[in-house]
Amino acid sequence: MDTCANCQKTYTRSASEFNKDTTNILASLRSFPSEIIDIILEYAVVSRVKLLWIVKREIDCNCSGCRYDRSPNDAVDMNRGIVYECKRRHEMSTTICSRCFVEGVERCPDRLPYMNSHIEDCFMSRTHVIANPYKYILPSYYRLYFYRSSTPLENDGKLIISCQ
Repeated sequence: MDTCANCQKTYTRSASEFNKDTTNILASLRSFPSEIIDIILEYAVVSRVKLLWIVKREIDCNCSGCRYDRSPNDAVDMNRGIVYECKRRHEMSTTICSRCFVEGVERCPDRLPYMNSHIEDCFMSRTHVIANPYKYILPSYYRLYFYRSSTPLENDGKLIISCQ
C-alpha cells in the first residue's frame, strides 16, 4: 500500500507537497532529465516513516513465542486447530508520510512521542499543525518506546530524530 495511514495521500505526492522548495529547485535544473531528479528526490527526501510500537494483548495466536510457552490447559480445540491466548508483547506498525510524522512530533511539545497513546494523539490526528520540513532530519522508521531519547540531537541547526 503506497498511501499514508493518516492522510491517505500517496507518499510521493505528500513528499513533493511538503518539500516544495526542494522539488522546485530540482525541477528548475533543466539540464538533468526528470528521471535523475526523481532519483535525487528519492534519496534526499524521506517520504515515509514506519512507526513501530509494542502492545501486550490477549489474542488468539500461534506465534513462535507462544509455541514454546504452551501448557495443555491453555489449548482450546476449535475446528481441529489449537488456539492459544497470547499474552506476549507483539510489535505493531504503521507507515505514515513525512508530513504527518513531522506534524506528530510538533504535536508533542515537551519531548519526542514515546507512548502508545501518542500514535492516536499525535501521529494519527487530523488537526493541522504548521511544520517546517527542513527543521528535522527524519529516520526511515521510528520506535515508540518509553525509554527512548526525549529530545532530538542538534547538529548544524538541524534536529536529528533517532529511530530509537
